[in-house]
Amino acid sequence: MTMERQTLIARFVREERVHDDSPRGHPAQDPTVASAFVHRSLRRQGDCHTRRILLVDDDPDSTVALELFLSAHGFEVEVALDGQQALDVLHAGFRPSVILLDVMMPGKNAHAFRAEQRADPTLAAIPVIVYSGAYDVGAIAERLGVREYLTKPLDIQRLLDGIRRHCRTPRRGESS
Repeated sequence: MTMERQTLIARFVREERVHDDSPRGHPAQDPTVASAFVHRSLRRQGDCHTRRILLVDDDPDSTVALELFLSAHGFEVEVALDGQQALDVLHAGFRPSVILLDVMMPGKNAHAFRAEQRADPTLAAIPVIVYSGAYDVGAIAERLGVREYLTKPLDIQRLLDGIRRHCRTPRRGESS
């Protein structure tokens, strides 16, 4: 793992440490710590019935860091490097609880992706959280028809809170 990648992972998980009864370290770097961390996170937050995320971002280092961080929090993460790959994943049957969508990407960007997603009745209802380093990400989100947005660098607690809003709890009689 490169030093740059380790730094990115550390930035995403720097606030998250395992309690004193568990080994110390970063969940994304140590499988033992990750296991204890995920167990503690699920115990603290309550498990979501659907914990799938489609992460759409063209930056490989950010994508790896986010994927490791979200996996350590118990989410199943599918990665797409642009809007077309994201549509391909969705058309292949992957149904996430939420889509995390970077705004600026080469190829099919967030605008083109959202236009096709909203036009497809089988995909239109999947919620989206956009994120960007652009100063006007709120206005961009509004143009995309997205209510939730984050600015880079990402605030990990806001990211997790936004994702958890889209996890549904099991209905009575439904198994998790």
